[in-house]
Amino acid sequence: MGSVKPWQVLLFVAAIASLAYAAWNALSGEKVELAQTINLVDVHTGELFEVDVSRRGMVIPAKHPETGERTLLGVRLEDGEWRLNAKGIESLKQIRGSHDAVGNKGAGVVNVINPESPTLYQR
Repeated sequence: MGSVKPWQVLLFVAAIASLAYAAWNALSGEKVELAQTINLVDVHTGELFEVDVSRRGMVIPAKHPETGERTLLGVRLEDGEWRLNAKGIESLKQIRGSHDAVGNKGAGVVNVINPESPTLYQR
């Protein structure tokens, strides 16, 4: 190994500058606020649950706290109707039973029985 050539020094300096810029850009941008809670609904009964996800995530379909069956899917309020998200509609195929609370399976409209007071989901 002989002496360092000028283009090698330039390349090294450019690499360090690129890393510094990438770090500054990644760390100085706007912060993204993640959801602290999510809503889940039992597709058989229509019971609405509120889940704290601030400390850890959750596997969906989630287990019903009383029956232990995976019947809980993510739901959102949209234009005055509770709807399953797109993945929730697909997940209906994995859940056995009649899905009585889901009125329109194609659109994912759910008949929620307790929209004003969701049950707090305890893990």
